[in-house]
Amino acid sequence: MKLYRKKLDSLDALKREQLRLRYESKKADWSDLLPTPDLQTLGSLFHLKKGWLGTFMEVLSAKSEVQLLIALAMPLLKAWNQKRTKLRDKRAASGLPPKPSFFKKALRELFIGYIVGKAVMKGFSGLRSWQNRRKKQHSN
Repeated sequence: MKLYRKKLDSLDALKREQLRLRYESKKADWSDLLPTPDLQTLGSLFHLKKGWLGTFMEVLSAKSEVQLLIALAMPLLKAWNQKRTKLRDKRAASGLPPKPSFFKKALRELFIGYIVGKAVMKGFSGLRSWQNRRKKQHSN
């Protein structure tokens, strides 16, 4: 049984062959491993996966609920982001200032709600203390 196609007679020949193979592996490029038509086919397959057909293929090939959820969520998130970008560009073209982000709106609402809540609490405690003082004055 032949394991290697070259006949190596000595240990020196084996070492030279190892050095040659290391040099060739460092010098190797993807174009050596995959010919150009295969790379073009590979690129067209990646392009195919971007559209709705690719989403449909990913949904059909999902093996778990998590993979199914990811396969369905990614196109929806991309579409939502594209719509947001389009609206933002349209707003900028018309000269209007950009809308604040959802995070900024939520943070502002939280802060304003906290301030209003504290003001109402202080107002009620002040009203209660005023009523208590008034009762004490009228009872004397």
